[in-house]
Amino acid sequence: MPRWGFHHNAFARNVVLDVLLRTGSVDDALRFVQGNPSPNYLTYAIVLTHLSRAGDWSGMRVCFTAMLSQGFLPSTTSLASVFACCSKAGTMPELLQLLSYALVSGQQLTAAMWTCLIARMCSEGRLDEACKTLGNMVRSGSSPTVVTYTPLVRGLFRAGRHDIASELLGSMASNGCTPDLVMYNVLMDCMMRERRYDEAIDIYLHLHGSQIKPDAYTLSTLVQVLQLSRNIDLLPRLILGSDISYDLVACNSMLSALCKSGFPSEALQFYIDMIGLGIRPDSYSYVGLLDSLCHLGRIDHAVNLYRSVVTSNPDSDAYVHAAILRGLVRRGQNIMAFRILREAVRQNYALDTVCYTIVLHGLFRGHFVQEARDLFDKMKDSRVASNTCTYNVMLRGLCRARDMLAVTQLLTEMEGANVQMDSISFNVVVVLLVKLQHISSATALIREMLNLGW
Repeated sequence: MPRWGFHHNAFARNVVLDVLLRTGSVDDALRFVQGNPSPNYLTYAIVLTHLSRAGDWSGMRVCFTAMLSQGFLPSTTSLASVFACCSKAGTMPELLQLLSYALVSGQQLTAAMWTCLIARMCSEGRLDEACKTLGNMVRSGSSPTVVTYTPLVRGLFRAGRHDIASELLGSMASNGCTPDLVMYNVLMDCMMRERRYDEAIDIYLHLHGSQIKPDAYTLSTLVQVLQLSRNIDLLPRLILGSDISYDLVACNSMLSALCKSGFPSEALQFYIDMIGLGIRPDSYSYVGLLDSLCHLGRIDHAVNLYRSVVTSNPDSDAYVHAAILRGLVRRGQNIMAFRILREAVRQNYALDTVCYTIVLHGLFRGHFVQEARDLFDKMKDSRVASNTCTYNVMLRGLCRARDMLAVTQLLTEMEGANVQMDSISFNVVVVLLVKLQHISSATALIREMLNLGW
């Protein structure tokens, strides 16, 4: 047993090591390995597995080197995990060095290892090398998968090498390799970038024919294709005319796509159909429905739905609160948004910076300056951290109210919080200084911004 690296208490040490890594105590685990007088093969295999999942290439490289120096050869699974981590977080020379080690040591490269190598070459634009590597992979007897082909096809299309990409797709089909959802999404995106909109729509229809459920990325790409090709009126027919059974995630994606593309009525009907199919809505479903109702001007229905949702589920996330507030502000219902926010504060609902910022924007737009200032103070008292957008909304609102004292105080606060003005706020501040005939201050501000590289 000792000749294979097994010693007394080795099992117990490996159990402790595994527990440390599972609980996230990576530094303690690495120190524990260094203090282990008799690490065996399993010790290193455990560390490699966990570091690979965490994407910690620097730690994995140290562990892998130590493993080899101890004379332990990695298994195919361990070597594949090292390849995967190196291809994502390591350098290309390190990946090639790893390949050299595998070849010299007689390790059989698996399809996953070849795929990692090809994907990294494609990400660095080394498409010719990637194509040659694919040929070497096939000659070695390893069969490429759809995951192998996907980065190559994407890279070739984006490089304008359509003939080679088409040949690869043909080779992929002849080898019985069926496209998956990621491949379909890549092809749709490539066609959209090249303004081949009809072909992008054909790919979407072929996806449906393959009985593959579209995801949020698919639907987002479809919406962009229809908008760019000025065929947005086809969206309800393409989405609602499908006989594929969708899950909750796909339903939420469709609700969002229909609403954002200007089809609130269709989104509302789709929600009703979704309920009829027995699919239970979640927060994202309610957000799509609230957006649709507000777009249709059915404010009372939207508010009643919101109150029903938060009453039945007081722990609703901030995304739901932001949806109703954003919808009300867009419809000019600024005071109603303000009241709903105050009610949510009283009920101690989960509000975030976005909710406050939306209402602040609405109050300033409705010329309720004092209410906005009071809300900003209340926000700070509630220890809700202001972000860059919040500060710039306040700054623009105070400038338009021509409250120079408040503007000066806010700029001082922004400087202390290390928050910079955006370009719109900068222009608004300069305009205010000019209108108040503070020309020298405006000139100094412009000079300072130029010195900062604006």
